[in-house]
Amino acid sequence: MIEDDAKTCEIVKLLNVPESSVRNIRKKKDEIKAAIKTTTKYFMGGAGGARRAMHDTTEKNRLHVVTEHYVMKWLARRLRKGASVDGPEIRGRAVAVYQGLCAKHKIQNPAPFIASRGWLHRFKKRCGVKLAYYQGELASADTTAAQEFPQIAKAIMEEGGYTPDQVFNCDETGVYWKKSPKATYAHKNLRQAAGTKMTKDRFSVLLCCNASGDFKMKPVIIYKYAKPHSYRHCDMNNLPNCVWYSNNSGYMTASLSLKWLDELKEIQEANSSESEPDQEESQEEEDQEEMTVKAFWKSFKIKHAVDLFCEAWGQINEATIAHAWAPLLPHLKQAGEAARQELEVVARETADVIRAVPGLSCVS
Repeated sequence: MIEDDAKTCEIVKLLNVPESSVRNIRKKKDEIKAAIKTTTKYFMGGAGGARRAMHDTTEKNRLHVVTEHYVMKWLARRLRKGASVDGPEIRGRAVAVYQGLCAKHKIQNPAPFIASRGWLHRFKKRCGVKLAYYQGELASADTTAAQEFPQIAKAIMEEGGYTPDQVFNCDETGVYWKKSPKATYAHKNLRQAAGTKMTKDRFSVLLCCNASGDFKMKPVIIYKYAKPHSYRHCDMNNLPNCVWYSNNSGYMTASLSLKWLDELKEIQEANSSESEPDQEESQEEEDQEEMTVKAFWKSFKIKHAVDLFCEAWGQINEATIAHAWAPLLPHLKQAGEAARQELEVVARETADVIRAVPGLSCVS
């Protein structure tokens, strides 16, 4: 309407806005248009860019918008290269970009810009930047080979006539079984909570199961001691819930892998046995219910951690394992879905037949 040279009173009456606002917008029309053009082009926050331009039409604001745009492009390039970026590095980059823009456009006496912590907080909020924690070994993975391998695996299974029951996968992970909590809730008047020395005691675990999920092998535990004190009454070669290996580092090695492969048959035969906690352990667990966290942590031994881990592994059902295999063998998931739908049809037809029998119409 302002572009059409409409009268101020008409705009006020139509939009129900203060007359002073209309006159101010008409007076700064060119500045607002330039600010909106710059902000819409460079701002990473979508429609919020126009509102930001309307709020502040100064040259300093436009420089800030363009600065944030190029900082985001730089951040995207760093992430594609797998580099780590922290807050001070972002702030330093923003100052360098701002100074470069001022020099490029030959701006005399530009407004100072120090990229403070407050600016960093608002920048992350405006541009959707968050602190992300590294997960696993994703950055080291060959994504191209991973995308191509499902078709290769399918061809191998079809060529060899292998069923999902015969396809196995194993992987290892580390368990920091004595790692204490990092934080706790406390009253606001408490300056800080008294913590304990962080322990880095860990053991490695090798897990293996087949694609159908109906056969899970006993976990292989690798620890730095051949027979810890908590296992003093146990036969380490015939543990009921796991296979125990040891070396100086507590990590899986090539020699241990070959040893495990040689003993696979024995592991499969022993896998059906389940561990039963003795009365002494059950009584100890009952006594621990009244313990504080620190007292419990002191009495928590490697055997407790291994038993809990093995129990958790035993509780993983076939559906969960099949879901984990789906990215590698998607054709099995499709076949399983078709079989499930077929069973549902059979179940409905069976229910219809039963309901047709006199006196059984309420069967669902």
